[in-house]
Amino acid sequence: MKNISKNTSKEIINGSLWLLIQTIGNKATSFVSQIVLAKILMPETFGKMAIILTITNITSFVQQIGLNDILIKRGKSFDLWKNLTQTIALIISILSIVILMIAAKIGSIIYNDYSLLILIPLYSISIPFNALAIIPESKLRIDLKFKAISIIKISETLMLQIFTIIGAYLGLEVYSFILPYIIVGVIKWLMFNYASKNELFFKLKFKYWKYIINDSIYVFLHSFASRITFQADYAILGLFASQNQVGVYYMAYTLSVQVVGFVANNLPQVLFPSLVKLKKNKSDKLYNKYIENSFIITTIIGTPFAMLQFTCAEPIIHFFFDEKWFETIKYIQILSIGMVFRTMSSNWVVPLKSEGNFKKMSKITNISSIIYIIIILILSKKYSTLGTSIGVTLYYFLITPLLLFTSLKNTSDNIIKSVLRIYFPCLIGIIIYLSIYFVLKNTTDNQILLLTINCFLPSISYSLIIFTLRKKLSIS
Repeated sequence: MKNISKNTSKEIINGSLWLLIQTIGNKATSFVSQIVLAKILMPETFGKMAIILTITNITSFVQQIGLNDILIKRGKSFDLWKNLTQTIALIISILSIVILMIAAKIGSIIYNDYSLLILIPLYSISIPFNALAIIPESKLRIDLKFKAISIIKISETLMLQIFTIIGAYLGLEVYSFILPYIIVGVIKWLMFNYASKNELFFKLKFKYWKYIINDSIYVFLHSFASRITFQADYAILGLFASQNQVGVYYMAYTLSVQVVGFVANNLPQVLFPSLVKLKKNKSDKLYNKYIENSFIITTIIGTPFAMLQFTCAEPIIHFFFDEKWFETIKYIQILSIGMVFRTMSSNWVVPLKSEGNFKKMSKITNISSIIYIIIILILSKKYSTLGTSIGVTLYYFLITPLLLFTSLKNTSDNIIKSVLRIYFPCLIGIIIYLSIYFVLKNTTDNQILLLTINCFLPSISYSLIIFTLRKKLSIS
């Protein structure tokens, strides 16, 4: 048991470190790219791209079918299912392209923008390569080869940003976003196959497809609803506001969601394959401990990052961005509060996935997406961009307790106590960062002084309180 605990902890730590390196590299690259592109392009271009990504992400079914989750869950039998999953990925990617053609026509009518009839079909060329890359990437995750995954992901982001900046500089406008997706999609597919020693060409296989599709339907419904949740704000805002306003919101959301990519997206990727191993070894106590601790650790780390986005938004936007982007400040601050709660519950699907409870996962996600759409629709119609920002934050504030209770129901002896331990760092962080921010805001207008103090004083205070009370959080 001790060996299992030691090995699993080591795997999680090593995997998390590599994914942290990946995230730092990706976020640094993306942030620099955003600054450069913001100087070259107008908000309307970002608004158009936001609408394109909304349509393509929602209708690109292959990204939602969950083949990676199913392959990881099946673990050692990967080779048995490899050709079948590649066949399914290829078929569904072709179906996705057909659906995108239809969506492009509908979108061009709804948004009165017929350039979508060219841009969306062009983007769809990347879909089969991204779909087929899922299978070799899953193999690397099963083998816990997070170093290889991180190197490929960093390379992908770097190439995307470089090609996009070159395209923008050459005056390609929205095409500077579209064309890199195609080029980098092909390169990423080749890199994942090389790293996992997976053959590029495979035999089409249809036998036993029912065994994959059975779980895949629920994973698809979960992932499809998740995609709607992550994209509906752009689509709904586009119905009530100009492309300029959608572009402003797109920039604000992109900057505010950095904490999710930096903190929340790392641990689940490592935790899922590790928990599957624990389940197979019947290590229930370790399994339960890792789940609860993962929520607490993610909250402890995620809260200060999200709150730093809130407190430092104004000086950072003034220092690095042109005046046309100053409106994003209030939206970044509102959204950053929501990201605190989104980060808290970011691991909620991991226990359900590791237990193979895809049906329950799908049910919760679909109910959540309906709630999200209703909130965003009402507030966007009434308050435009401000309403969309408030709606996103309100949704994560309301849905987080539900997701935590759902995830911890079968693993915690005292679920109320567990949830309170998770919420504690969040509430402490919000109080500390907001208190210092508003005191300083009413004291000085010096942006450098505000940035310096807001970065260090609340972070040091928060760290000292968490360290002092660490035993009460029961992290071991």
